[in-house]
Amino acid sequence: MSGDSRLRALARDMVVIAVITFAMMAAVEIIVRVAFPQKLTTLYRSGETLGLPDPVLGHVNNPGVIANVSGPEFSVDYQISPQGFRGPTIYGPTPAPGVTRILAVGDSFTFGASSDHEDIWIARTEATLKAAGHRVEIINAGVEGYDTASSVLSLERLYDQYRPDIVVYGFVLNDLFTNKPIEMTQSGERVSPEGLSLVGFKQRKRGRLQSVRLLRSLLMRDDAAYRRMYMMTARKEYYLNPPSPRVRAQIDVTKDLLSRAAGFCAENGARFFVLSMPQLYQVLAEANDDGAAGGGIDPDYVDEELGAFAGQKGFAWVPTLDALAADYRAKGEELYFRLDGHLTPAGQAIVADVAAASLAQEIAATKADR
Repeated sequence: MSGDSRLRALARDMVVIAVITFAMMAAVEIIVRVAFPQKLTTLYRSGETLGLPDPVLGHVNNPGVIANVSGPEFSVDYQISPQGFRGPTIYGPTPAPGVTRILAVGDSFTFGASSDHEDIWIARTEATLKAAGHRVEIINAGVEGYDTASSVLSLERLYDQYRPDIVVYGFVLNDLFTNKPIEMTQSGERVSPEGLSLVGFKQRKRGRLQSVRLLRSLLMRDDAAYRRMYMMTARKEYYLNPPSPRVRAQIDVTKDLLSRAAGFCAENGARFFVLSMPQLYQVLAEANDDGAAGGGIDPDYVDEELGAFAGQKGFAWVPTLDALAADYRAKGEELYFRLDGHLTPAGQAIVADVAAASLAQEIAATKADR
């Protein structure tokens, strides 16, 4: 066989192999899309989007929306009240006599993303406090995609409208990623594309094959694989102690924002309370004692530093990392949706137990101040 003939035969074989490979990949993709869909879909029963643009906060919850959000890990119903809060309750401008009103601000972990309303930590905390004899109501003003800066601005906007006795800010470490001084956040352009996608009014098109997403989700079910994959991202920088100059600057900005929120509450006669909720990586790292392995990994150093700062400023900082890690270490029950990253109902219940115990003390202090 001549050289030209061999080249033509080789080219033909490569084309055949390519066609067969493409056909097999297409078949796998079709099977995954039919039998194991990995797409997140939103079905609106009322309204057309979960979020609306806002010139100051970037975006807010869309009042009156009722929607079902379904994905490979969950199917949940979201209801936004006419006042823009998660849940069906309508609140008056002031609490009823004898009722302690709590305003909760924060991001998707406060909003309760990926869980039905009755399962989220705010609803569970309110139920636990009421069962213990406390007359209390908790307004869930959490908005997906918020950080500390937008949460503080939200608090300042809502305070006079609802006059809470206690303000709870649900802190998550990823707030550090985007926090900026307030004067740099006075534009709707400040919201990240991720935040816009979360609230559903500017969905980004993702070209990733669903079969690839399924493979990734399967890999993420293994603790060691999840931790290795997470440490390959830029977020690793936020778990190293001592922190880099950039992370140190973000921590300092966050302290300024927390100080502003605490000062605002003090001036208006409300107590300020921070509930710190970890990301899944922190729980897995703590449960598996990654810090003892060296390499500078310290999953709770931000809690420790900001908690010490809170003590200096006179407001409560309540971490939930230890409770979540201890439960996961003992039971091995999934406390987070691995692909989605938010708390499962089991994780919500643990956070609620910590929140209820601490808020009971805040409620007692509030009554003593009256």
